[in-house]
Amino acid sequence: MNIFNRFIVTALLVLFTSKAFATSPIITKIERINVNTILVTFDQGIKPVSHFDVPIEGEFSVKLYTSTTYYLGSSNSLIVRTPTAVNPNDNGFATQWQWEEPTLTATDNDGLSEITINLNAYHSDFENDIGHSSLDYINTLNLIWQHDLSITSINTLDTNEGTNLEHTLIASDTAATFSIIENTSGLFSLSGTNNATLSFDGTNTDYESTTKSYTVKIKATTGNDANENTEQTLTVNIKDIIDTAPVIRRFTISQGVNQGRLIIKTDTSVTVYAEASGGSSYTWSSSDFSVIGSGAFVTFIPNADVGTRTIKLKVTIGDYSSERVLKLKLVESHPTDWKDKNNNGINDSKEIGHHNNELLAGENKKITSPINTRLLLGIMSEDTAHLTLAQMKKYRTDNNLSDNTEDTLTTGDIYDYVVENFSATTQVIIELTSPIPANAILRKYSPATGWANFVINDNNIQSKTSNTCTDDTHWQTGLTTGATCLKLTIKDGSENDTDGDQNNGKGQVNGVVESTISIARPAASNSNNNSGGGCVYNPNAPARFDMGFILLMTLSAYYLIRRRRRFSH
Repeated sequence: MNIFNRFIVTALLVLFTSKAFATSPIITKIERINVNTILVTFDQGIKPVSHFDVPIEGEFSVKLYTSTTYYLGSSNSLIVRTPTAVNPNDNGFATQWQWEEPTLTATDNDGLSEITINLNAYHSDFENDIGHSSLDYINTLNLIWQHDLSITSINTLDTNEGTNLEHTLIASDTAATFSIIENTSGLFSLSGTNNATLSFDGTNTDYESTTKSYTVKIKATTGNDANENTEQTLTVNIKDIIDTAPVIRRFTISQGVNQGRLIIKTDTSVTVYAEASGGSSYTWSSSDFSVIGSGAFVTFIPNADVGTRTIKLKVTIGDYSSERVLKLKLVESHPTDWKDKNNNGINDSKEIGHHNNELLAGENKKITSPINTRLLLGIMSEDTAHLTLAQMKKYRTDNNLSDNTEDTLTTGDIYDYVVENFSATTQVIIELTSPIPANAILRKYSPATGWANFVINDNNIQSKTSNTCTDDTHWQTGLTTGATCLKLTIKDGSENDTDGDQNNGKGQVNGVVESTISIARPAASNSNNNSGGGCVYNPNAPARFDMGFILLMTLSAYYLIRRRRRFSH
């Protein structure tokens, strides 16, 4: 046998062997992937058959039915559908083929969860790479499909070391039920309606350990396990806490149906609840009231004299403790329709649409602090954080305090506020009532020591001119002339925190900043005290000075006109 004949024989044997051991494509799965799309998966790639190198349009023959109803096709026939290849290779072979099936709407209307499907891909229409066709497929088609159900609640949370956490899970379908499918740490659990409350046991977590975050995988389901979302992994990050100050986050005050720091002199008791980070010991005291404390709660009868009254709380964790003074306004009676659900010191009717981290600061103006912090009115303010000198004086008089409200500078707009529920450092952004004047100086006010310069460090004073103060663009360091927005960065317990004047001029490190600031400028004065003439205009001077200035200007104009007429002749 010559070489050519051997080649022919070998080629025929290879072809025969490949044909003999090849297998026909098999349908491994049929599924509904959205409202009206059916997807078919084969165990190997197929494509439409070519006749004389011209590919035909391959078709499936399909029947959908239950024991009593034929939704597609009939007992004696099938309906033809033309599928589309999903991700075919360069030769046109694909393992998945799909088509749009409008009949599925009828199965949904009848409330079916499954149906029998009979599918045939005729040998004359499809082939694999050696020419074999597929077989008939009769099985159950699950009609519950993975649709737009998703878990919409946030998937990253922060919590302090040693602190437990609860988070409400939310899905795009309110009927969804949640379950945990991966919980390697064992610190997560679900409870509540539809298991929508996720709890994290952070009692033994430690920021100084090697593990600073924990994850859990959550699944949302409605009706059937095929109708679910499993892309949601929730992560809890452990934050370090200051080892020298438990943080007293906030106070909640209630007196009967009323809430807030404005309380009335009556026999109705007042209850105060303190939220602190992991405090194990709470010690309440007051020189104004006879308080009865039990852990985070304290009650008392407000039978003292009207005015500002205080209660002190000391929270202790191990060898560390922190103190905070709660300042209450005691009045004879509440203003009409007084309600203050968020305990920030402003009647709810005057701050519709505002959040806990927003505070009124004059008409159509506000102060904003970071999300999750909370803003309160300073104790001298009424209804708005924009404070006047008259209000400051009245507060000092009403509480029999020495008057140190006068400043050596010309005092401009004053803002009085408290920030709570943060760690280490916080920011406030103030929409200014008046633009910043030239040569402005930022001043701070301490109830104990009066006015002084705001301590400047690390770009902690920024300003800009904008209609939108809360965005992060165009801020400039310092006080810019004409600016309408002011951003301050204040460190807890620093010289710019006035909640602890007894601490060598610094505040307490307790998660709270009290701040009263003013944008001031030097008082106008004569630049040459030895000069025999000239004047300086001061818009803050008494009215008689303004009239003298106007008279002087009028006489000067008259003199110039007379002089001009004299020389014109």
